[in-house]
Amino acid sequence: MSKIHYSSRRYRLGDEGVINNIYHQVKGVARTREQWAWQWLETPAGPGDMWLIEATHPDGRSEVIGHHGMMPMRFTWGDNDLLIGRTENTMVLPEYRAKILYPRFENKFIKEYEERYDAFFSGSGPAEALRLRRAMGYKNIGRWQTLHSTTPLLGELVKLYNSIRGRLQGGKEHARPKVRLELPRNTRLPAAVSIVTSREAVREPFFAEYWPRARLNNGIAQSRMVEDLDWRFWTNPYTEHGAVIINNPAMGDSLFVFSFRTRRSAELVDFSFERPSEDVIKKSVPLALSAMHKIGVRLITSDFVDDHMKGSLLASYKKGFNGSLISTVRSLTHKKERPLPRRLTEKGIAKGLPLNTWDITPLAGYEGR
Repeated sequence: MSKIHYSSRRYRLGDEGVINNIYHQVKGVARTREQWAWQWLETPAGPGDMWLIEATHPDGRSEVIGHHGMMPMRFTWGDNDLLIGRTENTMVLPEYRAKILYPRFENKFIKEYEERYDAFFSGSGPAEALRLRRAMGYKNIGRWQTLHSTTPLLGELVKLYNSIRGRLQGGKEHARPKVRLELPRNTRLPAAVSIVTSREAVREPFFAEYWPRARLNNGIAQSRMVEDLDWRFWTNPYTEHGAVIINNPAMGDSLFVFSFRTRRSAELVDFSFERPSEDVIKKSVPLALSAMHKIGVRLITSDFVDDHMKGSLLASYKKGFNGSLISTVRSLTHKKERPLPRRLTEKGIAKGLPLNTWDITPLAGYEGR
């Protein structure tokens, strides 16, 4: 009896339908072609690198059984521009996983596009994915930290609802209706604090000036240039976003971006500081959380990688939450390792990039959803 033959090829125009079909089978998410195109073709860094794995059966029937993707993401390192790739939508149909096909194909794919990037990273993943990344030269550096900020009663109820919904869905992510952020009238905020919706943000002049200044004081960080913020947040087809801007001439400006899952819960998906320091974090974080509370948010979750959040900086970040007028904080201790696997390319090594001291927030850690 003849065996199944496995091969691979680059993405071709028109493959998005079969990619979304595999994605739905693996992730349980019904993704539209427009949502897929936003993520893979319309990024400020250009189209992603996509490869498909095919199985040809003895009867001549061919089917696409897997996908490998590397999302190009713009980073900065002081005044240096970087291109760093994030592994995404790396998947094989469940019935083929036992054949351990994927590792040899990914090694082949990386060799095809490695020269384009300064480094690679993965958002984390299950133990199997972490082992695979280690075998490919990735270093498991840093650890994802998760903080919950809640008000005593309603926040607990929102958190419980989210937990129950996740269990009922079997741990799979499902598309949710996009929440429209409407700011309550007569919201009183401190003079230095402002909230902008995604509709306002695309016209907000603050963003044109902020990152060109802030990038000089930050390490290896996700770019917050206007086009990156527009793509990642303000025109995101999945989720509504809003921003809290804190203007402080003495300490530098701060930026907090929130993703709204419901009208009562939000995720702090990005935060950055023009002149980051322990004192700035202590003073800025409570202001941002308080602003969210004043527009009705009762549960805020935040994830970040602790390269720069170790020791006193991590402690000050937690104090910032605890110092808020509205919040009680829990730092969730994860029993399983949740590092940020990363690997330098020859191009990155030549530039002298370090593997640690990266400033990673969910802006880079997750997809747009």
